[in-house]
Amino acid sequence: MWKLIKDILSFAATLIRIGGLLGLTPAILVTVACAASAWISSIPMFYLVIFSLTVFALMLCITRALIIKIGAISLGEGARRAYEELRGTLWADAAERLRVNSSPNGILDYIATGIAHDIPVFGKFLPSTRLEQIPSRILKTGAIEDGGKVLRLRDQHQSQIVDLTVNKCDLRKAIRQMKESGKNLG
Repeated sequence: MWKLIKDILSFAATLIRIGGLLGLTPAILVTVACAASAWISSIPMFYLVIFSLTVFALMLCITRALIIKIGAISLGEGARRAYEELRGTLWADAAERLRVNSSPNGILDYIATGIAHDIPVFGKFLPSTRLEQIPSRILKTGAIEDGGKVLRLRDQHQSQIVDLTVNKCDLRKAIRQMKESGKNLG
């Protein structure tokens, strides 16, 4: 039951992200509903404007904050799912042969790195607890480790970005592209 609810919320988040300009559409809908109710009733226009703007700003902030979390999956879990779907392709064979270390996490790190080159990745820049999109230039200066859970940067401080996360919709697209490229090369 919980998985079904999460899938529905993930789908709704994807729709909002694609068609809603990160929350603009829900906020506009609430504002229009407020205007319609004020037009029907006898609420003074001043209160309508103040209420509408407040609701609009609140909806915009809430949707932007939740959009990353609702339709998200950890990069490590995404790499595991991708590996399961890519078994028998060039990607899975390369991950098994070219991994950095001999543990199963090495395979996931290889697949996660491939995924991270194609889609946006989010993470927490320690000591921050806020999930932010990781710029591609930073992704390229580090190594994904611990089964796709940590990005270790190659800087003088050995900085880490943790809780690597991707959008489920983007993950499906990346897996599809990896399957296609694995077929073409294999």
